[in-house]
Amino acid sequence: MPFSDAIQRSIVDHFLSTVMTAPGTWTPPTAIWVGLSSTTPTSSGTNVTEPTGGAYARIQLTNAGNPFPAATGADPAESDNPNDAVFAPATLDWASGANLTHAVFYSAATAGTFLGFAPITTPQAVLSGNQARIPAGDLNIRCQ
Repeated sequence: MPFSDAIQRSIVDHFLSTVMTAPGTWTPPTAIWVGLSSTTPTSSGTNVTEPTGGAYARIQLTNAGNPFPAATGADPAESDNPNDAVFAPATLDWASGANLTHAVFYSAATAGTFLGFAPITTPQAVLSGNQARIPAGDLNIRCQ
């Protein structure tokens, strides 16, 4: 997952122990919300096309519940989701039936700070009555 520009700046500032912009210290989000996009996002958080309506909502992964195990490896260090990320059943076609190709990460259920994105291994169209699922191990968080 490429981290957003804001997260990259925070990581560099934290590493260098420089004064950071508000709040002034590295504070990881208390929760990470994952959504879906039918377009390829950019690290600045643009070009995200989330579905609207049809019972679509981002789902929460809490840091307190350790949704990701400790990072392993080096160059790159990485962590994957240990469990499936399961969305509510669609009550209408999401994204007009277009394939949802990317997971997008935010600090809130709506709006919030864009944290980054990851391609979905198997893009999927979510039609009315279907349920989007991102399999365990498919949300790869990597520091590159």
